[in-house]
Amino acid sequence: MSPVDLTLPNSRRYFMRQVGIGMLFALNSSPSVAKLNDKGYWAGTAKQGGFYWLIIFDAQGQVQRQIKLPSRGHGLQQSTKGQLVVCGRRPGVWMLLLQNSLAKPQWLEVTLSSPLSGHCCFSSNGERLYSAENNIQLAQGGIGVWDAHSGLRLNQWLSQGIGPHEVQLSHDGTHLWVANGGILTQPKHGREKLNLATMAPNISYLRLSDGALTQQYSINESQLSLRHIAVNSRNQVAVACQYQGPAHVRKTLLLLIHGGHINYLSCDPKTTLDLNNYLGSVAFDISGEWLSASSPRGHRVVVWRLAQGVEPIYHHTLAITDACGLSASNGLGGFIISTGTGHIYHYAAITKTLSSMEAGARSANDFSWDNHLLPKQLC
Repeated sequence: MSPVDLTLPNSRRYFMRQVGIGMLFALNSSPSVAKLNDKGYWAGTAKQGGFYWLIIFDAQGQVQRQIKLPSRGHGLQQSTKGQLVVCGRRPGVWMLLLQNSLAKPQWLEVTLSSPLSGHCCFSSNGERLYSAENNIQLAQGGIGVWDAHSGLRLNQWLSQGIGPHEVQLSHDGTHLWVANGGILTQPKHGREKLNLATMAPNISYLRLSDGALTQQYSINESQLSLRHIAVNSRNQVAVACQYQGPAHVRKTLLLLIHGGHINYLSCDPKTTLDLNNYLGSVAFDISGEWLSASSPRGHRVVVWRLAQGVEPIYHHTLAITDACGLSASNGLGGFIISTGTGHIYHYAAITKTLSSMEAGARSANDFSWDNHLLPKQLC
């Protein structure tokens, strides 16, 4: 069955009935929530009724578009021109590309010889699309290079490591940050991890003009898989990790790269224990001064402050069941948090205020948000 594209009626009632979550921004008592992203849209992938969907909705909680996906989605990314891409979960064999909010979906086919391994991102001018991939023949990570308009595949570079997961554009748009998680997988083995004893994760910095490696960061913890990254306007790079070693051992899971150095961002011992060796997403606020990371397995969201000229400070931890999706919202220290139980929240880190963005009863068994959430300014 080919993927279904549903452009839905402009109805809050329809939204609550079909998607199972009412995001009544305009009716929320918090003025800051009412203004949230009010000139654009939000996008996320979710599961409902046994199917997977891309859902685009506005600040009033009204679904503007709902597109059925061939399988579970994972990474989402936007371009400065209003394009949106969604990647199939690893080992992924499809990408969904939208040129704007009303455009016909473009389905980009990915071969099993180079399946997707997590995320994609656009060049600064929206002309190119870069995808994290596994080159099966070489047993190495790859970066697929695509024409972001036609969807044609142009090239593949080596990611300079194994198991690349998230890729993000540098702040100046000249390089690509690549989180090489270090985990080897093969399509015939599904998602089985084949090399835990010999992992060698790294963060690679690739030049966009030719894919050349210009810098690379390695860590001493070989089983600390580097998974998700976020980049702020100071070109600080936050790296969220997942430890693949013994379950009784706890590791620091958040790194910060800046000025050629890696800093380990530690939190209190109880939170370190609660995170359960797993971070699922990481995001800066709009100022780049506040940083959050989520742990769906630990049911926690952890917040740091990165004031300029000051060492990063662990600020506090928030308990939210199955919290994973994170993105910046309007306002200093503002974040959006989505959960696998079907909830979406606005969180003001400075005042530690959590505001629910839902209304109406619903069953957590028939709907859940996936790992990532994207604030989207669709044209």
